[in-house]
Amino acid sequence: MHDFFNLLLPKFCLVCERRIPAGLLCLHCLPEQKQLTIDKSFDFESFYNNDNKNKTRIIYLWEYQGNIKDIIKIMKYKPSLKLTNFLATKAASILNKENLDLSWDFIAPIPSSMASKKQRLFNQSQVIAKEISKSLQIPINCNCISHCKSSGKQVKLNAAKRKRNMKNVFKASPKLAKDKSILIVDDVLTTGATFASAANALYNAKARNVDLFCLARSTKF
Repeated sequence: MHDFFNLLLPKFCLVCERRIPAGLLCLHCLPEQKQLTIDKSFDFESFYNNDNKNKTRIIYLWEYQGNIKDIIKIMKYKPSLKLTNFLATKAASILNKENLDLSWDFIAPIPSSMASKKQRLFNQSQVIAKEISKSLQIPINCNCISHCKSSGKQVKLNAAKRKRNMKNVFKASPKLAKDKSILIVDDVLTTGATFASAANALYNAKARNVDLFCLARSTKF
């Protein structure tokens, strides 16, 4: 009965609120089909004295601008689990079609802060990571990285303040990370501060290698 009434109700795009026949987004707001970009230029030395920077790959689908920026903002701050699942499924499907070197031992999502958990009730990075894990058949480990202090809100901070704010925010389990190749999953790479902090925690726990997959990368990065 619930499904029947849902069929009768009008549907609207979650971004621009245009009326649509079905789905979550209108054709105007639907993100364009993209191939993966793999960037090996992440500079750890600008964050930490870490000699692992040449091993690190940044893998992403979109630039964080235009309609994809609007979609991700609604996904995170509305928040919308449906939209998160939509982007997670899309990302996993694209990753599965690429000829990647799948040498990761496991996938580790960036953990949510307590404030984000209360606001959102789900961890968007974990939702994305689960879909990628299922698609690539690589285990997911949600316990390897954890918060060891509160970072507060990052949204309105500039790059320098984010860097200071995120320093030593995460800890990693040496038991889980040692000698492992790990793919960190997050939603957006803006300044790199969150990823650098998480990756540094993993390298301090003797991880062999750390890469990042994110949906979008800031054009200012």
